[in-house]
Amino acid sequence: MNRFVYIAIVVLFPMLIHSQKDSTNISIDSSHSPKTATMMSIALPGLGQIYNEIKKPEGFKSRIWWKLPLIYGGIGTSIYFAIQNQKSYTFYRNERLELQTDLNSLYSVSGYSDSQLKSITDQYSRWRDLSIVAVLGVYLINIVDANVSGNLLHFDSSNNLSIIVQPKVFYVNQSSVTGATLSFHFKNKGVRNDYVPNNF
Repeated sequence: MNRFVYIAIVVLFPMLIHSQKDSTNISIDSSHSPKTATMMSIALPGLGQIYNEIKKPEGFKSRIWWKLPLIYGGIGTSIYFAIQNQKSYTFYRNERLELQTDLNSLYSVSGYSDSQLKSITDQYSRWRDLSIVAVLGVYLINIVDANVSGNLLHFDSSNNLSIIVQPKVFYVNQSSVTGATLSFHFKNKGVRNDYVPNNF
């Protein structure tokens, strides 16, 4: 049992030390803030994406050209269908009310019965509600995308990322244990060019 405790200490202690070193060495560029991008997208959909585009590091691939049409197209289309479904709902609801007040007629001007008009109004009501949910869904996706994209701007996504695995022998209580050294290379954009290996 004690042997496993020693192995755990040997494995985890270097990782904890180097993790602390990584957290103190990384300095986020103060000219860009993911929180600002998020707040901008909350205030106006797409504004956070534009902010991320303006503040992106040199050489970072642009993806804003396909995000904004999706955001505004999704919101605009959903609002359009919400308005149209509300108009149709109001029209058939009023027609049903007129039919219910006219005791001498079994069918409305459009040729529908009371039960048919009820089904039609219920259908347009559901479609209107779904359209409103779609508007809120695209709005929330826009906020999440601005936040995630803003955070990703601070990390290197190029081929410079690397993982190096090397064999290593650990000595515990005068006995050898075979293991491996796993080194991660995470480079913060424009801040760090070195890396500190994590030993396992």
